[in-house]
Amino acid sequence: RVLKIVPSIPELDGGQPRPDLRFVGQLLGELKPASPESAFTPEPGKRYVFVYTGTGSVSLSVIRHILPQVFPADGELQAVVVGQSIFQTFKIGGVEFRPYVSANEILPHCDWTICHGGQNTIIQSLMHGVPLLIFPGAVFERRFNAEEAMRSGAASMGELPDFNPQWITAALAEREPMAARAAELGAKIKSYG
Repeated sequence: RVLKIVPSIPELDGGQPRPDLRFVGQLLGELKPASPESAFTPEPGKRYVFVYTGTGSVSLSVIRHILPQVFPADGELQAVVVGQSIFQTFKIGGVEFRPYVSANEILPHCDWTICHGGQNTIIQSLMHGVPLLIFPGAVFERRFNAEEAMRSGAASMGELPDFNPQWITAALAEREPMAARAAELGAKIKSYG
């Protein structure tokens, strides 16, 4: 007899509507107020990959080593890595590392999101029709989120050893069907109000 309010949609939560269960789409606000230093200005004609792995997943040192091999300076995609352990902006090849960028500012310019499977990042990406490559590590909630996003057809899930240039490059080549499904799920999330 307890009403359960779920900040998701059935396709991403494994549940089915019933009298004591209500899916409400999303309950997101900005995680951190935007400041002039954190504003994102896309380069004309450039497409991006938003990278946010939080903690407990892929380490920043691994990201620094692997992603420049996937995103060269002259490549068609540029990765923007955002993290709480990054204190000043710097660039390696086609990968920019920044302390903070609002997901809602960058996602309209993105072809992909690479993340750890946190609910906020998944929902925000789908609301912008952006498919995901998810590396959840051992955290149960993130693994559950990643598996549901993968089952829905809007994501690929990798284990930590998969965070390598070959796996990521192959996964990036599978964008079209996942992007279409991400757009469908994004519309569904928005329809919940």
